[in-house]
Amino acid sequence: MSGDGNLLQTLFTNVWGWVLIILFFNGAIIIHELGHFLAAKWRGLKVERFSIFGLGPKIVGWRGKDGVEYCFCWIPFGAFVALPQLADMKSIEGESEEADTLPPISYADKMIVAFAGPFFNLVLAVLLATTVWLVGTPSSSSAETNVIGYVEPMLAVDAETTVPSPASKAGLQAGDRILQIDGEPVENWQDISMLIATGKGRDAAGNPRVKLLVERDGDILPIEAFPVLATYNERSGRDIRRIGIAPAMPIRIGFTQSGSPAERAGLQRGDLIEAVDGHQLYNLYALSDYIQTHGSGPVTLEILRGGQPVSLSLTPETVALTKPLAKLAPADKPAAYTEFMPMYAPGESGSAASPQTPGKLVIFDFGPDSPLKDAFKTGNPLLAVNDQPVDSLTALVAAVNAAGDDPQLSFQQDGRDYVYQAGGPWQAELVDPITENRLGFGIQDDLIIAHPSPVEQFTASIKMIGHVLGSLISPRSDIGFKDLNGAVGIGRLVHRFSSPDIFNTKWDGFRAALAFAVILNVNLALLNLLPIPVLDGGHMTIATISKLMGRPMPRSLIESASGAFVVLLLGLMLYITLFDSLDWLGDAEAKRRALQIEQYRITPEFISDQAGH
Repeated sequence: MSGDGNLLQTLFTNVWGWVLIILFFNGAIIIHELGHFLAAKWRGLKVERFSIFGLGPKIVGWRGKDGVEYCFCWIPFGAFVALPQLADMKSIEGESEEADTLPPISYADKMIVAFAGPFFNLVLAVLLATTVWLVGTPSSSSAETNVIGYVEPMLAVDAETTVPSPASKAGLQAGDRILQIDGEPVENWQDISMLIATGKGRDAAGNPRVKLLVERDGDILPIEAFPVLATYNERSGRDIRRIGIAPAMPIRIGFTQSGSPAERAGLQRGDLIEAVDGHQLYNLYALSDYIQTHGSGPVTLEILRGGQPVSLSLTPETVALTKPLAKLAPADKPAAYTEFMPMYAPGESGSAASPQTPGKLVIFDFGPDSPLKDAFKTGNPLLAVNDQPVDSLTALVAAVNAAGDDPQLSFQQDGRDYVYQAGGPWQAELVDPITENRLGFGIQDDLIIAHPSPVEQFTASIKMIGHVLGSLISPRSDIGFKDLNGAVGIGRLVHRFSSPDIFNTKWDGFRAALAFAVILNVNLALLNLLPIPVLDGGHMTIATISKLMGRPMPRSLIESASGAFVVLLLGLMLYITLFDSLDWLGDAEAKRRALQIEQYRITPEFISDQAGH
């Protein structure tokens, strides 16, 4: 029954995700084309075809009383209007039998019809922004703050490299309020993340640099940090400037685990932890770090309960977070190891799990030079060593170490059995679980419902577009075309609003999608107004140049320019789609890895994955 429930939830999430994509992503393009269509009808232009939904060959179509062919097309993305009197759109819309026989249209007609698409997007953005203002959109106090809650001591640059974080090297501290970045005021964490990521600052040696103005204990301090490029998707290689800071967030108790130090000390739901042993806390990570480095003695938490200060003493307990492992490697190449993880039977995956606990053994990880890496995959079960079944880590270690000079490892992969001949002596050893000091509580959701005004929403959208475009054309930034999101990336982002892992209810996801649709429509409107042939701004620019010249620009020049930019635009779209698709693959691989890591974890009764502390 539980499997059926998960399947139905996944199916509904996918359906709801596609509904959101059609409504908000595809809907923005349809509204844009509807603007061109209505303006053309109003100005008396010839409209040959209006694809209400989709591109490419038509699925079904009909001829309206107004002479327009209305249709739905096979490629389920976008829409288009064929306007043969706009000759400079020929390279996109194809040849028209009537184009050469229709009367020319006026400068006003060209400007109105071209501007109508972006104008409709802006009108829709105003309506959506007003709706968001009224019904609100899910956010968090950590997203709305400009106070640093945590400074990472180390920062992962990629899967294999960790460096001291630029923020810690620059002397930034938890509690610092960021007022400006590179001279621009900041109001919330989105501003901070965007300005660091799109920054164009560099020092004399060409290294990325960001200048911050922070408030600390009433003093205003200028601080320089030197961001690193951190890879956020291993498959696509997309990276971003980071300095290693996290926002301030409330540490409010959501629950305590049975038998935990938190429960025994009397922590209650709703308690707000403000300090530990006199150290002010601004983020949960800071509390975790303190507990790990404090030692085995008790700690004192200073909390607010119902507005009243309360002090509680707790002694953290050291618990195993992961299962033990077994590491196998050729005797002469210890770095060419393969790690094996037990999959315990239900009820045996808690604190009682040990190397002797029976369970199916599967591949957990490969060393960089593992000879098994090319033949097998993580998750493949190990059945036997020299035909001797192994059902625990201790049995595996004993069997390998007693196997002699040429052990045989029997695996199962894709339902088939395989035997790996080691070709020399191997050695095996146990790997101890990862342990951590824990208190045994979970925190409440940091969710708030924000009501930004339409002006605030438009201002944020325009600032974002301006910074991204400015970074694209600046040789001093680290933003390139590969970092943009195309149709695939935006579609995936909209689909995420349907995920129950991100939003508690469908209504919250819908409101988040509404807020994103404002940004999307403003983007679509402003980008289409750029003076580039084939875009609306290009048509307006060509019409204006012709008006100033007193004669039409040569048709061959317009068609050549439009054709060239069509090729460039399609090439750019394919380029961005390639990286979007690689991101998709990378995210899928990361999700599989996360599931594998989840199986590696153990959850003693009072320490759940949600509790975390």
